[in-house]
Amino acid sequence: MLEEKFLTAEEVAAMFRVSPRTVTRWAKEGRIPAIKIGKNWLFPASALKETFEKAALKAKKEEGQERGETRESGEHHDSTLDGPLESLSRQTTAGIPSGPEALRVLRELLDNCPPGKIPSNLEDRVKELLAEVWDMFTGSEEAEMAPYKVTRAEQLQWDPPVLSFIIERHGGTVLGSTRAELQEWYINFETMEASYEEKGYRQLYPTAERWKAEPVAKEIAKLILENKEDPRIQWVGDNRVKILTSKIIPSSYKQTLIGRKRRFYRALDEILGPFGWKRAPNSNVYEKIEGKGGEASE
Repeated sequence: MLEEKFLTAEEVAAMFRVSPRTVTRWAKEGRIPAIKIGKNWLFPASALKETFEKAALKAKKEEGQERGETRESGEHHDSTLDGPLESLSRQTTAGIPSGPEALRVLRELLDNCPPGKIPSNLEDRVKELLAEVWDMFTGSEEAEMAPYKVTRAEQLQWDPPVLSFIIERHGGTVLGSTRAELQEWYINFETMEASYEEKGYRQLYPTAERWKAEPVAKEIAKLILENKEDPRIQWVGDNRVKILTSKIIPSSYKQTLIGRKRRFYRALDEILGPFGWKRAPNSNVYEKIEGKGGEASE
């Protein structure tokens, strides 16, 4: 009776050119046969082989069914997919495989693509497969690049062994920015590494109209120094005044509004400071410190 051969995570990782961490994750998720002894995972070679043979057979059957359905329905055949690309494209439409099988299908698909721009009829499949195997690439976690975000990729380019793409990052828009950061990612299928470069910004929404803080700050300071009433300020006694910011600064995108407030209060602090008016940090209330400062000049 032959003894079962077991592989380590490192050996399985070398077979599929992924990291041992990825292999361990597959085992935890039940994607590949494995047993855990203590803290270590072991992988039965025969069961591992059988798993991938079944996956390949299933993909082949689904491919044949897809072709039969297409002939029966009389759908138009796209001659641009003739040969290996046709087979691979139809195979992926049957569903997105997972784990090592997804990596195999993606590599085979790319290997049969000519260098240059990924054909438009294959873009979605390439992105779906890439999202499935994203965690296998060292460096893919940089800039908080999660797998699901890969499906937003654009301008996919294949320069063997590197697949590159452009993607919008919307972190700044959460804070009210009108622009998205652009990143270009490079996925190397030989070294199984991912890296990126910043490529500037893309304007998503119209920019806010320019608002100058200094003239408005001078106007408000004059009201305070002359002890006058105005709908934009509220006196709290003789030596304290509250600035009604919402009546002074035009509303806009969140990040723009934050910048406007910062510039306005910086200008107002500079004007009122020499006259003894001080503002507590992050406050909109000014208080006159007795015995400090002089009178406003006409």
